Amino acid sequence: MKQCQKILYRNGTAYVTHDGIKFVKGDNPECMNSIRLDFKRIKIIDSISRNEYGFEVIFTPKGIKSDFVEFILHTSDDLLDDFNHATHFQLVVNKITALGYLLTGWKTPTEAKAVVIRNRHLGQYQNGKSLLAKAVGMIRDLDSSNNWDEYGFQDMNPNADVILIDDVDRNFKFQSLFLAITDDLVIYHRAAPKIVVDWADSPKFVLTTNDYIKGANEGSAKRRIAYVDVSGHYSPAHTPIDEFGHLMFKGWDKYQWQLFDNFMMECIMWYFRSYNNNWGGPGLGIVPPPEKV
Repeated sequence: MKQCQKILYRNGTAYVTHDGIKFVKGDNPECMNSIRLDFKRIKIIDSISRNEYGFEVIFTPKGIKSDFVEFILHTSDDLLDDFNHATHFQLVVNKITALGYLLTGWKTPTEAKAVVIRNRHLGQYQNGKSLLAKAVGMIRDLDSSNNWDEYGFQDMNPNADVILIDDVDRNFKFQSLFLAITDDLVIYHRAAPKIVVDWADSPKFVLTTNDYIKGANEGSAKRRIAYVDVSGHYSPAHTPIDEFGHLMFKGWDKYQWQLFDNFMMECIMWYFRSYNNNWGGPGLGIVPPPEKV
């Protein structure tokens, strides 16, 4: 499967590859009622580089005006540690590459993983984890499943691109997801024949948690998880609406949507580049968060 992701807009189609973003104009009637309006290319990330000290991310002057970019930067401020440049930018690249992974249908057996968005420090709540996951649903078909157990999914959309399992606790049986992550997805509908979705076409998984997941850092489970760490910038006492003056997504004008769409496509592009450059490790594109201190 080629490293390419197609995204439809009312006025054309964007093709995202390792090399960049190509936009081909042409009407897409099926997108007339989409939240994604007419596309306009705006460069958001000027560069991402890696050296012996870590990562460096430079945003363009227009890119830094994006509410969502600001949100990414703030949720990468590790305020409970001794803040340092390298930690901050690795947390930024961690989010960029993980979002890129979730946003593309491209798959490789070396990175058959669920993305787990967690608090960087236990005890933090309402710090933006769900907003990160739901951002994926602004571009791809995201299905929130609350019917998962060791017997499989029930009543979920077999055409979903990503499955969100929100707010799992420490007793969540992550091992029950193993086959769904690495093999064909089996959906058991009530009073209907089971549906089998081929692994190449099956959805990816994103989980959010306020806690650690029991057994998740051991053996086979550890190999099937890519963590995304969210810092404590946001809290019940300081929410994104307090900072931006409006709701994320719902309070945006057309320009903010254009900035967001371009950023998300660049996440896909940089995920491909990270994979090809082994930034996440051999055969991996998702850059892990830095070790906690």
